Amino acid sequence: MNKKLGNEIKWLRKKLGISQKELAKGICHQSEISRIEAGEVYPRIDVLHKIALRLRVTLQHFLSLSNDRTDYFDETIQYLMSLNRLFKYKDIYDLTNSELNHRNKIDNHYFYTFLIWQNTVAKFKLGILNYTEIIEILLQLINDDQSFILDDFLDLKIINSIATIFAESGCYDDAIIFYKQILDTDVKSEKFPIFKAKVINNYSKCLYILGRYHESIKISKAGIKLCKEEYNMEIIGYLYERLAESQEKLLDEFPEKEIAKNYFKAIFYLQVLNVKPYITEIKKRKKHFLNLVTISDLFNSDEILVTDFQNV
Repeated sequence: MNKKLGNEIKWLRKKLGISQKELAKGICHQSEISRIEAGEVYPRIDVLHKIALRLRVTLQHFLSLSNDRTDYFDETIQYLMSLNRLFKYKDIYDLTNSELNHRNKIDNHYFYTFLIWQNTVAKFKLGILNYTEIIEILLQLINDDQSFILDDFLDLKIINSIATIFAESGCYDDAIIFYKQILDTDVKSEKFPIFKAKVINNYSKCLYILGRYHESIKISKAGIKLCKEEYNMEIIGYLYERLAESQEKLLDEFPEKEIAKNYFKAIFYLQVLNVKPYITEIKKRKKHFLNLVTISDLFNSDEILVTDFQNV
């Protein structure tokens, strides 16, 4: 199977009149192209995608030669998630369309549902369908009552997309209903707390926008506690920012210095994410508060632990 793929890549490369070095440029080492063409190794899905683009064929053209790979589904899922993190929705749309045109549920129920989910969200991001049409499709996915979507809490991930699409469309009350549905569900998985923290962050954002500041403070604190328990540095900075913003709206109830400390903690934890423009914007907007405290104030009061500092 590797040999079949390798021969096809070699044939297409020669057809276009490019060398292995030219094909490899910006993708991988030339030696890897040589090994792929010889059938010695199978390329990662992201590498195969880039090779397909350079050889002017679809990724599906190569995948059709290798559908018997047992790890293919997992690799494709991971690749799609990496595209999500880079906001490459056109690539997601094209890849999932190609896959769905060559597959049916019988191939792999979970994978097929995952593809529809990703394809549908991409359609929303690209403006192909409006939010009501998108939500109708996603609701149908979770209403099929098929146990396989419970694997890796895919059902809750789809519900989270529904909530987020409502929020991005300005329907914050509807979004909150679905966020609460997720938070009311107990899932025994090591991955769930990180997902839950992300949901809490989005939920608190909706509460803040609606002016429900006390509720936003409460849920933000719960999210911060969860992040500390799980040593999750990805979301905690945003939660501290939301906490401070909500407290700032209630200045008659919270001392300025307490608010300042929470803005400072937000910046402290956000540093790990390498979001310098975002941090700069906070510093500019909240200069008044940030001038009220120093990092030593937080360490001296044990509000930021040495272990936290090591994680950053």
